Amino acid sequence: MANHAAVLNSGQYFKNTTYEINHSNFANAGEKQMLSDYFLHRASFLKMDNLTLGYDFGRILGRTSLRASATVQNVFTLSSYKGVDPERSIDFSLYPVPRTYTLNLSFSL
Repeated sequence: MANHAAVLNSGQYFKNTTYEINHSNFANAGEKQMLSDYFLHRASFLKMDNLTLGYDFGRILGRTSLRASATVQNVFTLSSYKGVDPERSIDFSLYPVPRTYTLNLSFSL
């Protein structure tokens, strides 16, 4: 486990450490760090996961009817949390959840 002293004194770049290692001032990965609440963050949030809007145009071109709808997944997340996602228990090496858009057209006779 990399700690503050190891990173600063080695002159190497460790990919598996957080940017907080320079601010925490933990000299060792010992009991003081393991029992600390330094890495606890408030993660309250408001999130809209799915939004779907649709419209039925009715009959067009004689017997054919048309319905259109649009869907957005992962619409927004409102939070003061600075990590990747407040719903995840650990942010380490996670990819952000993508926002996806879908447009649907349905024709029926």
